[in-house]
Amino acid sequence: MELGSILEFLENRSILVTGATGFLAKST
Repeated sequence: MELGSILEFLENRSILVTGATGFLAKST
């Protein structure tokens, strides 16, 4: 696995986590 794809994966994951957190905060 190359560094670029790892960074891209981490970036996508953090976006996903942020989105999920925001969604949970709204629904509470």
